Amino acid sequence: MRTKEKTEPIADRAFAELLDALADAYLHPREGDLTDRNGNTRIPVLQERFQLSALKIRRLLVTAEVFAPVSEAKEKQMRQIRQLADAGKTIPEIVEAVHMCETAVKSYIPYKKGTCKIRIDCRREEEEPDSAPEESIAEELPERKEALERLQKALKQYQDELERTGSDTVDKKFYQRLDDCLWSVLSVFAGYPFCTATGLAFTYTIRGYEMFVDRKDKSITKSTVAMAFHQGLKLQYGPQGAGCVSGPKKLGTFGASYLYPVFIRLGIIRNRPVSG
Repeated sequence: MRTKEKTEPIADRAFAELLDALADAYLHPREGDLTDRNGNTRIPVLQERFQLSALKIRRLLVTAEVFAPVSEAKEKQMRQIRQLADAGKTIPEIVEAVHMCETAVKSYIPYKKGTCKIRIDCRREEEEPDSAPEESIAEELPERKEALERLQKALKQYQDELERTGSDTVDKKFYQRLDDCLWSVLSVFAGYPFCTATGLAFTYTIRGYEMFVDRKDKSITKSTVAMAFHQGLKLQYGPQGAGCVSGPKKLGTFGASYLYPVFIRLGIIRNRPVSG
């Protein structure tokens, strides 16, 4: 009698193939790919190639046992989460212990066989508002941290002035200081990989008073950046604002599709209001 041959389920096979392809792309960058300090392909590049969210890609790389954190702090963070998970702690318990959002915590815990319902063609998964990015944007160079701190201090003074006056605008000196701080931040983050809302990886360079995105021929001038910045501040912090900037078009300037993700990543604006 002919025995029924056992075969691997199609879904499991497709998932295994995705893991192999993603691990190979991560460990073996193509010529021209942006790489991290470990020499692996940067996650924004993989986002564009595989059309998956950054956190989902990290979780898949963790599942494939190839993910390498870019700093000792991130290595310690991942180890702590894995130890808590191995000890039987629930996701809410781990979230409380490590002070991270749920989606970020999950991204360090490998998928279990048969539990992942990922679609090969799926897009960016929903992430919590203001969730911590997959790596600190200020951890690589001290000047980046210093520039961001100056900008955040200027933003706090801007918000305090808005509250004091109850207006949508502030004195010109506040905008001048904010613009100078922002341009300093943009200058030190030149070459850093960002990702558009549609998942396209990009970098930019600063030459004089112009910003050149590697995906566009025409530059974005400093005055245009300032216009988008001021509009974002008004929508984010103004008395009549929504507490967030819901998309690039809200900035209303040339190059908004690139300026928007940069502003989001730098923590200048949010893409949704803070709940509660």
